[in-house]
Amino acid sequence: MPAATLDLFMEQGASFKRTLIFKDSQVVPVEIDLTGNVYKAEIRKTISGDLVAEFVCTVLDQVTNKGEMTMYLSDEQTEAIMMKPQNTQTRALEKFTYDMEVEYPSGDKDRVIQGVISISPGVTHD
Repeated sequence: MPAATLDLFMEQGASFKRTLIFKDSQVVPVEIDLTGNVYKAEIRKTISGDLVAEFVCTVLDQVTNKGEMTMYLSDEQTEAIMMKPQNTQTRALEKFTYDMEVEYPSGDKDRVIQGVISISPGVTHD
């Protein structure tokens, strides 16, 4: 199955956390058990560009949160994302690309999500 497209918005210098729910493609979708799956997601400026940041991907308890996992970046990680200088009071969003892959217990891999991340530049810095 082709990867789903999910565009995201992020603020530089702020923590970023999204909970994703994976479901099958039945007429009435059912959450998929993610037990044993390992997820990896990276941000790059361009598809073949250098690594900008790597999400911490965590599969939640599949008894109480079946099909759920989180993708997370700390405020330090988003603060470290290098953005073009802006000499204006109006914030211009900068676009990056990302995707997420899963490795199943069998060793097979799939890309499950891909998209564009629009990042709003921060003013307050540590």
